[in-house]
Amino acid sequence: SAPGSNIARVLGHNGVVRAGVIVSIEVALTVAIGQAGCSFTPAGGGGIDARPRPDGAPSTVDADLGPPRVVELAAGDAFTCARHSSGEVKCWGRGSSGQLGQGTTEALGNGPGELGAALPPLALGGPARDLAVGWGNNDNGKLGLGDTTPRGDTPGELIDAVVPLSTPSVAVAAGIDHTCALDAVGAVRCWGKNEVGQLGRDDTVPVGDGPGQVAALEPILLPLAVPADPIAEVTAGDDHTCVRTRAGKVACWGDGGEGELGQGSNANIGAMPGQMANLGAVAVGGPGAGAGAVSVGDDLSCALRLDGAVTCWGRASEGRLGLERPGGEHQGDMPGELPLPPITR
Repeated sequence: SAPGSNIARVLGHNGVVRAGVIVSIEVALTVAIGQAGCSFTPAGGGGIDARPRPDGAPSTVDADLGPPRVVELAAGDAFTCARHSSGEVKCWGRGSSGQLGQGTTEALGNGPGELGAALPPLALGGPARDLAVGWGNNDNGKLGLGDTTPRGDTPGELIDAVVPLSTPSVAVAAGIDHTCALDAVGAVRCWGKNEVGQLGRDDTVPVGDGPGQVAALEPILLPLAVPADPIAEVTAGDDHTCVRTRAGKVACWGDGGEGELGQGSNANIGAMPGQMANLGAVAVGGPGAGAGAVSVGDDLSCALRLDGAVTCWGRASEGRLGLERPGGEHQGDMPGELPLPPITR
C-alpha cells in the first residue's frame, strides 16, 4: 500500500472520531517505536531520543517539539506524531499522502528550523484525548468518509473529517487498509478493505468508499462477547483483526494464512457466511487462560497474559514469535499448537 496508508483515528474531546493516518501506539511509561530504536519516556519530561543503531548512527538525538510536555508518541511509515499535555498534536517526517495533516505533501523535520515553535499543531477542532492518528491515504475507503479521497494534503480538511458512526467511539484500531472502532458498550464496527474478511461481516465487500456505508454499519456479532463480558479492546493488523473481552478472551478473524488467527488452521475467517458465529477464543494459556492486552502485526498476533507473560502466534520467520528456536514454522495453523510457551525475558 502507499506510504501513509496505515489508518486509524484521533478521538476528539467530545468523543467524535476523526479520520486519519495511523500508526500503532503503546501507552506506557516507555514507548519503543520504529526501526531506528526510538524511545519515549513521559516520566522523564517528554524527551525523545534514539538509541544506538547497528549501523553506528549517533546514539542520541533530541527532537525539539516546543512546550508543553509530550505525553504520547507514535511512529508510522517514515513519519512520527506526538501529543502534548495540552491535547495538541504535531507530526513530522514524510508527508507525501498528507499524513502530517498540514495541508501539504511536503516533508517536515529534514531541514533546520522546521520543528519546535515553527511546527504548528494540527487543526483538529479541539484537543486530542487519545492519539491514535489522523489523516492521509484513503484507498479502499479506510478513512470511513464515504469516498477514496485522501485527507490532510489540502488546508482545512481535518476539521470536517469526522467518521459518521452511529455511536460514539472510545477506542480505535487500524490495519494497512481497514479500520475498526469500539464503542462504550463493547460494540465493534470495521470499515475499509475486506478481501479476506477482516471486517468481520461474513463477506468480502469493502465498506467506507461510498456514501452512508459507515453510518449504516451494524456491530460485529461474536459468540464470546456477552453482556457480562463485553469487548474491551480491538486491534488490527495488515489483513486481520483481533479483540479482547473484559475477562481476557481473545478472538481473531480475517487472513489466517500464517496461523495468526490462532484457530488451528490457515483458513480465512469472516469472509464466508456463518464463520463469525462459530469463531472461538484463542488458547493464550497461563493462569486464568486470559489476556490483559492484545496486539497484532504483519501475519502475527500477540497477547499479554493475565499473569504478565507474553505469547505470540502466527508467522514465525525471523524469530518474530520469540520462541528462541531454529526454523520458521508458523504457529497456530495446526490443531493443538496453542497455547505456546511465553516469551522469556
